[in-house]
Formats: sequence, structure tokens, C-alpha cells
Amino acid sequence: MGPARLFPDVGMASSGVIAVQPDGSRQLIVAGIRVLDHPDGSMERAREVLPGGPARVVMVPSRLGGGLLVYVPAGGSTQLWRAKGWLDRLDPLGELWGTVGDIVPGFDRLYARLTSGDIKAIDALSGRQMSLGPLPRATRIGQLAFADAWRAVAVVDFRGALATFDAGMTWRPVPVGDQGVTQLSLRNGDFVLEAARQRVLLGARGELEREEMREPPPRGREANPASNEAGASGTTFDTLARRWAGDATAFGRRPLRAAIEDGWPDGAEHSGAPTAIVAHGGALYRVELRAGAVVASRRGEERPSTPSPPLSSSGPSLVLRDLAW
Repeated sequence: MGPARLFPDVGMASSGVIAVQPDGSRQLIVAGIRVLDHPDGSMERAREVLPGGPARVVMVPSRLGGGLLVYVPAGGSTQLWRAKGWLDRLDPLGELWGTVGDIVPGFDRLYARLTSGDIKAIDALSGRQMSLGPLPRATRIGQLAFADAWRAVAVVDFRGALATFDAGMTWRPVPVGDQGVTQLSLRNGDFVLEAARQRVLLGARGELEREEMREPPPRGREANPASNEAGASGTTFDTLARRWAGDATAFGRRPLRAAIEDGWPDGAEHSGAPTAIVAHGGALYRVELRAGAVVASRRGEERPSTPSPPLSSSGPSLVLRDLAW
């Protein structure tokens, strides 16, 4: 059987989760490998292996070509790649001197913030460096958020939060109080500006809505698990991951690992991928070896045959169990 392929042994508590899709599939980066971990226990992986360092992913909006951007800071510089999808081929985009803390998709270019506080603008298609373009003039630009090709909010020194609704032609202050903005984000296309004990929502037409921020719950009080970027909590995937196809929950481990450790290649194929048979808990399971999905199972009643003579006077006896497919 071949060729051999390397899959990381991803568990439920594995770190490196980038996002969770609506069907419960997890997107992870493990040891530089982009992995798609499905709820039925099967896995897919990308061919390329990223260099050592903390890999980070930014979803690129359609106005900048779509797909995703992957960047890895290492050795005083940061390498950047573009890809159409999570498992698609990585195309080199460029390299920036310095350690990039985060990258924000702008109106017509990408903005990379270095850990030193400097901001560099990058062309999203060619990777060449550009001017800062329509950003407001300031001694220092803090947080940035872009809702679409026309609306953005920037937090700058002295002037505080500034908003534009005409792609940066004009920037106007956002009244959030004297405490300043501590956190800037997007919610359903609206800007969320958090200040001291209040939250300000800035709508698409410039309307402002204030929300009082509640005090955090006391320690020891149960709270709902925090959701990730895709809107699904860890417990959601934990439930789905145990709902493998058919009776696959009896494994108690990933089907691909069970097939490697205890399976028998049976010479059959499923959708062009070879399969193996795994016996466990009174049932047989057919696992396809390309991604590790359980494609069939058959449960039967164990019928122990007549025990053979003991191997030795003190050793265990050998019992044969027959379970037909």
C-alpha cells in the first residue's frame, strides 16, 4: 500500500485551532501542517508544510481577491503566502523585514502591523509594498477595522476613534467619551467600539447605539464557553466528533489510527481510496485510508469457539472468536 502520508495525531484538546466550520469541522495548523478535522473522525491535510514559527491566518475579502493569507514570523522577518482555500496550494506573496503582529485587510491593500508599532501596506496580489494610502494622518495609528470597501474605523493618537464612510476621503471623530477606545471589532457589519464600562455600536449610516457593559461574572460561576470566529463553541465540536458514521463511536479513538494500529487491508476501495477492516467491540468496521472515514460497519454476535488447549500449564488459553463480515 502506498504512497505513505503523514497525518498529525489530532485530539479533541489539540491546540492550533484556527476556525470551526458550520458542520463542526475544525481547521487546524499542527506542526506547520494545515489540517481539516471532520466530525466523523476523518481528516484531510494540505501538501505543504509551513516553516517553524507561529503560523497565523487572515481571511481575505472578495474585494482583495478572496481566499486566505498565511504568515509566519521567524528569524526577524515574516513570510507571507496566499491560498484559494484551506487545503489549496500556497503561493508565496512576499517577505517583510520585522516581526508582524497582525495583518488587516484594508480598502484596496493589506496593512501589516509590526511589533514595533509601525504599519506597512502591501499589495494583496503582488506582495509589493505600497504607501499607507487613505489612512488618516497621525503620529501613531492604533487599531484598525474595515467593514467593506467604503467604511472603516481607525484609532489614532490624540484624536481617538475616527470613522470614514467614503473609503478614506474624509475621517470624522466618533464620540465615545473621554476614556478612549480599548477594543475595536466588527459585529454583523457594524463597528463595535469598547470603552470604559460602555460599548458603542456604529452602524452603516453613521448611527450610534450605546450599550452598558455588564460586570464580569464572579469566579466559580458557570459561564457559557467562549465561541470562536466561526461562531461554534468547543463543546459543539466535542459532541459532533463522537457522532461518527454508524457505530463508529465504539472506537473511542480516531478511525484512521485504529485502522493503522489494528486494521487489515482488505484490497477493496471506497471512492477510489483503499480500505481496511477493524474489529472492535463485537463489530467490524470498514475504514477508508485516504482520510480515515468509517464507510461501513456490521455488528454481529460473538460466538466463541471451543477453547484450544492451554499453551502451557500456567499460561493463558487461546480463544478464537468468529465474526463474519
